Amino acid sequence: MRRLAVALAGATCCFALPASGQTSAGDTAALNWSRMRGAEACPDLAELARRVSAHLKRDAFVSPTKATVLVDASIQPAEPGFRVRIVLSSSDQATPGERALTSLSPDCNEAIDSLGLNLEAGYLAPRRLTIPVQERAVGGEFSLLSGQLSGAWSPYRRAPLVLSVLAGPQFARVLARGFGFTGSNRDVGSWLVSGTVEGEATWALSERWDLLLRLGLGVPIWRDSFEASTSSGVTTILEPSPFFGTLKVALAVSP
Repeated sequence: MRRLAVALAGATCCFALPASGQTSAGDTAALNWSRMRGAEACPDLAELARRVSAHLKRDAFVSPTKATVLVDASIQPAEPGFRVRIVLSSSDQATPGERALTSLSPDCNEAIDSLGLNLEAGYLAPRRLTIPVQERAVGGEFSLLSGQLSGAWSPYRRAPLVLSVLAGPQFARVLARGFGFTGSNRDVGSWLVSGTVEGEATWALSERWDLLLRLGLGVPIWRDSFEASTSSGVTTILEPSPFFGTLKVALAVSP
């Protein structure tokens, strides 16, 4: 199985901002940051708050006693990479927002950056909080280059028509590139090896030119699926079918 990319960006979390980019009076937030076992080397509470405040160009958080919204975030190892959980709750014990983020990078700073971007975009006020889902086109681009060896048997020959049966192996090189993903979009490739049987009708148009019509059936002997890692698991983008059909029309010339 071939992995196309490290993380699917099919849904992202964002918090609605007022036009001014500032919070309104009474809308203040406190940050609680927990580093679970295995994530002790990740940035601490002070560093996370500093990063968010630097981007907002103001103090993003206040003490819990002055806050109307609590941002409770935690990070823990998730093989591979890290998983971040964010819960927003208001002073009346309501929970207006919850989000889980997954990074497959072994560097926890990538997960911290994703967390910071979500918090930086946050209005952090339960009265105004929205968590829309933004869809992005994701998938893979595939190309195939094939070659075929066939032996032919022609049981019927009566001018201008010749009927033949062809059989043999087919070799194909499949190349793929993921798009719409976060992280690496590296190219990957695989071989496709199939056995084919085809029926061919040849109609002589002249002494040098023939019209060919060929119907075929192929059965992959070796095939590979292409997958993408997502925050919720693994998604198959392409999996060759257990058999395939072909239709070929061509003009043949004899020198």
